[in-house]
Amino acid sequence: MEGKVVSCTVEDKQGQRFQINKEVLTRLDSEKGPFEWTLVSSSSTPSAVRSEPASPHLRRVAPLELEKLDGWSYRHKMMLSLVFELIDGHRTIDDVKAAAPLPTNVIEEAIQILLAMNVINIS
Repeated sequence: MEGKVVSCTVEDKQGQRFQINKEVLTRLDSEKGPFEWTLVSSSSTPSAVRSEPASPHLRRVAPLELEKLDGWSYRHKMMLSLVFELIDGHRTIDDVKAAAPLPTNVIEEAIQILLAMNVINIS
């Protein structure tokens, strides 16, 4: 809108679309991408996108092995562990942010790290 990104959506392999935070998406793109981007005006956004959940679900795909994180501080390991434990396949990114007693930017960073470690994924 007026030359600025006002919302972002991701589409999974099944064609379902989910809204996602722009900063999270750009970090994912730089770390796991590049992804294919399609820009649309807000007036042409499909109504199906607006009816989807506010953020995608996170699910565990492997155990988090904290003992393998040599050189990581106890605090960082506990931050990752806390966020990892909240991921159950039913919670969305927004749900995890609401449930974790950490600042949003710390939760987003933990999610990025867990994604990069391939112990969680977005579904």
